[in-house]
Amino acid sequence: MYDIIVVGSGPSSCFMTYYLLKYTDYNICLITKCFVKFHCTYGIFEKHIKNSWFIEKDNFRDCFVDFKKEMKCDISCSNKKLDLANTIEIKDEIYLLLDNDKCFLKLSHFFKEKQLNIIEEAVLKIEKTYQGKKVYYKNTFLESKMVIEGTGNYTPIGIKYLNEIPYNYQTFFGLKIKTKRPHNFKNVILMDWYDTQVESSKPPSFCYFIPYSKNILFCEETILVHPKVTKTELNEYYNILEKRLEKRLEKYNIEIDEILFKEINSISMTRYIPDPDSLSFGIGINGNIFSPISGYSVGLNIYNIPYIIDLIKNNNFNTRDIYKGYWNFFRKIIFLINYSGHNLILSLKTNKENSIFFKNFISKTNINKEHFDVLFHNIFEKKLKFLFTIYIYFFLNKMITKRLLYNSFIIFGNNYNLLF
Repeated sequence: MYDIIVVGSGPSSCFMTYYLLKYTDYNICLITKCFVKFHCTYGIFEKHIKNSWFIEKDNFRDCFVDFKKEMKCDISCSNKKLDLANTIEIKDEIYLLLDNDKCFLKLSHFFKEKQLNIIEEAVLKIEKTYQGKKVYYKNTFLESKMVIEGTGNYTPIGIKYLNEIPYNYQTFFGLKIKTKRPHNFKNVILMDWYDTQVESSKPPSFCYFIPYSKNILFCEETILVHPKVTKTELNEYYNILEKRLEKRLEKYNIEIDEILFKEINSISMTRYIPDPDSLSFGIGINGNIFSPISGYSVGLNIYNIPYIIDLIKNNNFNTRDIYKGYWNFFRKIIFLINYSGHNLILSLKTNKENSIFFKNFISKTNINKEHFDVLFHNIFEKKLKFLFTIYIYFFLNKMITKRLLYNSFIIFGNNYNLLF
């Protein structure tokens, strides 16, 4: 019998497995449909990993793309091209980009060195037993004391939720390009809300830019959040985002010399708090993460891994008690605040409305970075810090405040029993 079986091999599952192998004596097994290199471009804010286990010597310090720059955010909605001299700077933020090749190579070597049992099969179901859990795959099963399940776009297997809420998605079309002439981007532009006016009846989208070098640029057109759509409609969204990105690059006088790779995907954004009686402990964006503004669940998972491992040790693999320890009163409050913010963003139907919201939000939270850490990064070391953060919403644009209060009233009213 294993101590822990980890299901999945996305970044959150792999980093959790790495931590367990390096910092505990537990007997671990990894089951995944296919153990391959990560398929998305993963950005991590330094704040999630600063002074953490992740960048200790011999861990993942060398697994980032070779740049480290201050991050700026543009939310202009004008009909003119981006003015790089007048972007809104997000203070004290460093943005890092994982190098998937280096990361996967390091993980593969480490797992081999530790003789990790990696089973490349789809998990069919998880059952509770007297001693722990049975994880079924193909025509057999393995037993363990507990199961940790990484969830991305796949339907959770052992995770139940206390409530079902509408599924929403973040959809994007991105290009890593070599430009014919040097571009003007010196910093990461996290959000550019310039309206390309292409297919304006469809959900608004922003673009973010990552300058690798003077002639290498990553640019990704993103619908921040939208309701679930059919496969046909999703393909239509991809086509629209591609057209918007082409128009945006044209307006910015960026000519493509070579397309180095394309990134096209749609990521599930919403799940409710897991039921403590779930058969597995969830990690990943649909496991225990709800960060509707940034969506950077990988960094937040890395940040939370030591805390989760402490809960496992202190609760002797009891999944129910681990869930109760993790989803304490404070995390439930932050969840409901995020859920309210998520619904607010869904209500913003134009680039201009999004521009107004993010301009106000970033300007106000820049004044006191603790507020930004709570609402953007979901980091709240001081238990009551996030409660004092809420007041900033009353100093935002009146339209935003009204919508936020309306959504908060509904969300907190409908989920009052969650807190008690």
